[in-house]
Amino acid sequence: MSAAKHTHSIWGNRAKDWAEIQEKQGKDGYDFILNILKHRPKATVLDIGCGSGYFCQLAAEQGLRVSGIDKTGTFLEAARMRVPNARFENADMAHLTFPDKAFDVVCGFNSFQYADDLRQSLLEAKRVLKTNGLLAIMVWGKASDCEVVALLDAFDSLVSPQEKTQHAPFALSEDDTIQQMLLQLEMQSVQTHTVPSSWTYPDSEKALSGILSLGAATRSIEINGIEKVKTTIQQLLPNYTKADGTIVFKNQYKVVLDRKKTNRYLKDYGNLYIPSQRHQRQWTQPHQNGHIEKDVRKPGI
Repeated sequence: MSAAKHTHSIWGNRAKDWAEIQEKQGKDGYDFILNILKHRPKATVLDIGCGSGYFCQLAAEQGLRVSGIDKTGTFLEAARMRVPNARFENADMAHLTFPDKAFDVVCGFNSFQYADDLRQSLLEAKRVLKTNGLLAIMVWGKASDCEVVALLDAFDSLVSPQEKTQHAPFALSEDDTIQQMLLQLEMQSVQTHTVPSSWTYPDSEKALSGILSLGAATRSIEINGIEKVKTTIQQLLPNYTKADGTIVFKNQYKVVLDRKKTNRYLKDYGNLYIPSQRHQRQWTQPHQNGHIEKDVRKPGI
């Protein structure tokens, strides 16, 4: 079974808990992108690996025109309920059904690391993106900066070496694989941002429900049974429990922002500029969850 097909098969068993609890744990990353797009209320946006549609819901509430694709049917059902007027399709990210240059923005939140063919998936994202459009890819930060690694290690402790996650969700986190591949595909990889984030649950019951909706949890449950997996996670949670009873896993996301090449000077995405390689850059205007790199143009170039 391919990596992508295997990933699809282990998601969605607890779609309700994913939609109501777990998907919202990515909100810091969603807000980072939505802040960039706040001055483009009518932009068309494609979310690759849209899950149950939480980002699409937030984007639609901001006035963006959203579409999404995913391979998990139960997630898509939830997405359609969240954003009834959006277009959601059961599709592979390497074979999109949308026409060329259909979207102003294409994004993927912790989805591209699960691609069966990363290069082809990025080619498809580029194909459906308008010239000078914005590509936003969020993946996990370095494993050493993410406390959720403890959960993966807990799941791995219950399975054989052949079934271990090998920290697969962090496959694109430790190096510049995405950036280098986008440059090879004649995109212009110009910005990488670190976005601090936390998985925060009000109590251990919600934490357990959310964590058990993860794909890695589903695989472990299939092998070991639900009670053994529950016990393992329950033993781990006190290490991340605060004085008020909340459960917090501190993490970081890596957000790569690119644009589809054009010979013109770039567009202004609100207060974010995406410069060509010929232009000087400097760090300006700190974002609440990261830094925004702004273009500084030299006359005559």
